[in-house]
Amino acid sequence: MIHKLFGPAAQLAVGLLAFIGVILIQIFLHRRAKTEMRARFEQLDMQHQHERRVSARKEKLSNLEPMFNLLFELRQFHSELYKTEIEPNQRKGLSEAEIIEQIESIKKSLSDQSENQMRLNMLIHVYTPELKDQLFEYEEASSNISITCWSYISSSNSNLNNAFFELESRITELMKTINKLQSSLVKSSQNSES
Repeated sequence: MIHKLFGPAAQLAVGLLAFIGVILIQIFLHRRAKTEMRARFEQLDMQHQHERRVSARKEKLSNLEPMFNLLFELRQFHSELYKTEIEPNQRKGLSEAEIIEQIESIKKSLSDQSENQMRLNMLIHVYTPELKDQLFEYEEASSNISITCWSYISSSNSNLNNAFFELESRITELMKTINKLQSSLVKSSQNSES
């Protein structure tokens, strides 16, 4: 009779051991799958972060081009303004009325460029806020030209003979700020590429 009990007890023990073995294997497989999934998610997250950085870098670089174009246009405008309105009039013996008329023409030309200046301001604030200081210097230099024009037009500056020389120095200063801003944009683009 004992032999008859050993058979089913042995089968029960073997079944119990097999069941425990299956449970242990499933626990091991679950942990392994969980570790692999976590590693895969981390890998995907790193890949996604890299793609976001690349995308942000490409977007920044694509927006630097319009800034360069605006700076080029502004440089060309101020250079042309100097060559056509300021330099020729420095040596002429213009009357006070003619000087004021020329300065009003310069002021109007400057006003026509305000849209480009606003676009440049917006692009820098949105895409390259690290250049706000250089932008401020440029805006201040541009504002100084307008203030100089206004002071001569409103007759608060009575020495009209110096008007074109003063405007020349203001435009020279403005060109320096454009150069500085452009150099900073180049550095920013190089930082974006690396």
